[in-house]
Amino acid sequence: MKHFSGGIEGRKEIAVFRPGLFGPHDVERGTEALEEAFNSYYESHKELTQQAQSRWENQDWHGVQEASRNRPRLYPQALDRSEKQLCDLVPLAALRNPAFWEEMKWRYIVRIEHRYEADLALTFFYSAQRRLFAKDGVAVEYKDDGIVQSSQIKPEQPIYRTYKSPHHPGLSEWVAAMLLDCGFQIPFADLQERSKQVADRITKALDGRAADAMDVLNTVFFRNKGAYVIGRIWNGQTLTPFAIALRNQEQAKSIQIHAALVGTDDLYNFLFTSTRSSFFVNPGMYREIVDFLETLVPERGRPGLLTAIGATHPAKIALNRQMRNILARQEETFKETIGTEGFQMIVFTLRGLHYVLKVVRDISEKSVWSRRQEVLELHRQAHERDRVGRMLDPWIFSNVWFRKSDFDSGLLQKLVERAPESVRMTKGDVILGHTIDMREVTPLDVFFDLTTDPEIRKAAILDYGQCIKDLSAAGVWAGQYKIANFGITRGGRVVLYDYDQMEDLVDKNFRIIPRDPREEEEKQRKKVGLPAIAKTLDEEVSEIYDYMYSKSEEFEGPRFAVDEDRDVFPERFEMGLAIPPDLVADFKAEHGDLLGPRWWAETQERVRRGEILDVFPYPKERWLDE
Repeated sequence: MKHFSGGIEGRKEIAVFRPGLFGPHDVERGTEALEEAFNSYYESHKELTQQAQSRWENQDWHGVQEASRNRPRLYPQALDRSEKQLCDLVPLAALRNPAFWEEMKWRYIVRIEHRYEADLALTFFYSAQRRLFAKDGVAVEYKDDGIVQSSQIKPEQPIYRTYKSPHHPGLSEWVAAMLLDCGFQIPFADLQERSKQVADRITKALDGRAADAMDVLNTVFFRNKGAYVIGRIWNGQTLTPFAIALRNQEQAKSIQIHAALVGTDDLYNFLFTSTRSSFFVNPGMYREIVDFLETLVPERGRPGLLTAIGATHPAKIALNRQMRNILARQEETFKETIGTEGFQMIVFTLRGLHYVLKVVRDISEKSVWSRRQEVLELHRQAHERDRVGRMLDPWIFSNVWFRKSDFDSGLLQKLVERAPESVRMTKGDVILGHTIDMREVTPLDVFFDLTTDPEIRKAAILDYGQCIKDLSAAGVWAGQYKIANFGITRGGRVVLYDYDQMEDLVDKNFRIIPRDPREEEEKQRKKVGLPAIAKTLDEEVSEIYDYMYSKSEEFEGPRFAVDEDRDVFPERFEMGLAIPPDLVADFKAEHGDLLGPRWWAETQERVRRGEILDVFPYPKERWLDE
C-alpha cells in the first residue's frame, strides 16, 4: 500500500495516471456537480438552523424533534445525490483515477476559497471522493490543504457582546440586559427577580470577587425544549463560564429563566456532552464559536465542541487529526479497553485520546448476534435520534488507514481473526473497513468492581435506574439492560453505549406472568418436603430470561404463548440487570416500578401518543427558586 499526494492512500495500480481517461470538460463538469451538491446541502443546513428560534418561540416541539432528526441526514443525502450525478456526468474510469480527483480538487478550491465555509466545502469534496474510492478498498485521508489558515474571511458580525460598568452598573442588570438583547419575540416572566437570582448564583461561584466584565455569545443555543445563553465572566485575567437555561412556558407563552449553570464542570457535564443531540446555532460563525467555547470547556476538546454545534464532519476530521498526532509520537499504540469483552464488538483505544474505537465482529462465540450492517444501522439511528443525555454519540468512519505498528500485536491478531471482512492488510499497513468511535467512559460493571465508597455506589445505581427511565421516555428500548452495557462518565452520569439490540419502546409488549393454579400446591409440597411435580409458570419465565441471555438451544418453551421478539415480563427484569447484591435494595426502593409492567405500559402509551416528555440536562439543584 502506497501513500499518494492529494490525500489518497490506497493500492498503487488504482493511482497510476493513464492519459486519455478524462479531459478538461470531465474535470469541469465534476467540479461544478460537487460544488452544486455542497451548496444545496449547506443551504438546507442553514435553513434548518435559522428556523430554530421560531420553532422554539412557537412551541413547535414536534418540529424541533423532526429538525433534529433531519439535520444529520442532510449530509449523506447530499453525498448520495452527488455520487449519482458524478456517475452520470463523468466516465467511471476517470472517477476511479486519483489524478482526476487531484486535478478537480485544485479547480474546486479556486471556486470555494473566497467563502467563509470553504473548509466545510472541501470536507464535502473529500467525503464524495471517499465514497467512490471505498468501492475499490482505497482509503482517502481528509486534508484541509491550508484553506482555513489562508482564509481572511471573518463573520460579518461580532460573535459576542460585552457588558461592563459604567453602562450596566450591577451584575443583575447585566444579566437582564443581555437576555433582552437576545431578540426574542415573546416576553420574559419575572425578568428582574430571576435575573437577580442568576446574579446571586454567579456571585457565589466567584467567592465574592467582583465581576469586571461579561462576554455573551450573540447566538442563542437551541436544543429540544431548551434555549441557552452562554458566556463568561471576567475577574481580572480569570474567567468563569456560565449558561442561562430558558424554558418557553407552555401555558403562559412567556420565557422563564429556569436554571443557571456556572463553572466549567457544569457546562462540561450538563451541556456540552456527547450524550445529547447537537445544538442549533448560527452556522455563519462556527469556527469562532468553537474558539470561544474552548475557553469555557477546554477539556471537552475541539471534536466534541464541533459536534455539539452540529458540525459533525469537521468534528470527525478533528478527531482523526488528534489520533494521528498521538500516533506520530510513536510512543502509543491501540490497545483493547478494560471491561467485559463484548460478543458483538472488538473495542480499543489510544491513551490520551479519550475516545474508543469499535469494530464489529464477523466471528463470535455467541450463537445469535447481529450482522455488521445491522449493527452499523443501529448506531446510525442512535446518532440521529434524541439521546436525552443517556446515549453516547457514535461516529461511523469508513476505510480508515493505519500502520501495523499503530496496534498492539494481540489486538491486531484479534481484529484479523474475528473481523476478517473488515480488516485489510499489506506489508506495513492496515485499512479498517469501518470503525465506530465513541467518547470513552468507564463500564458500569468495572466501576462497581473498583469503587468501594457506599454512597458513590448508591448514587451510581440510582442513576442507572434513572437512565433506564430517561431512555424509555425518549421511546428507546435498549434490549438488554445488563449493567455491562452501560458506562459512567467523569461527572458520574450513567449512559448507554451498547446499541446492538436497540428497538423502539412502542414495539414491545409488557406482560404480567399468568397465575398458575398449581403454584399453591407446589408451595405446599415444598413445605412438607415433597418433590416438585412440575415447573411453575414463574420458573418457566425465569427460563425464558435465561434463554434470552444465553440463547441455550435446550430450551423448549413455556406452557403459555410467548413472542420472543416483543414480549417482556418486567417482574423478572431483575434477573437480567446483574445489579451488585449490596445495591439491590436501594435500586428497588427508588426504581421498583421498573420491575412491574404498569410503569412500562404507561410510559409506552405516553410515547405512543406523541407526548414529548421533559428530560432536563441539568439537575434540580441548578434550577432557580420558584
